[in-house]
Amino acid sequence: MAEQAGTQMQATQKATSELVTSVQQIAFRSHGQAKASQELLDRANQIKKTNQETSHQLDEQSTQTTNL
Repeated sequence: MAEQAGTQMQATQKATSELVTSVQQIAFRSHGQAKASQELLDRANQIKKTNQETSHQLDEQSTQTTNL
């Protein structure tokens, strides 16, 4: 009975160790995904800002053309 309990304890420790490793890998990958998502958001915001500036310049150009 004690031998069986020892074997079960070893199996539990191994499973726990594997679970800890998996959780660490998930955390690492999640951090990488969060960083990539933030970079994409920053780029999208920059594109949006550039598009707004271009639109404003085109509006000004249209106004000036009309006034000619």
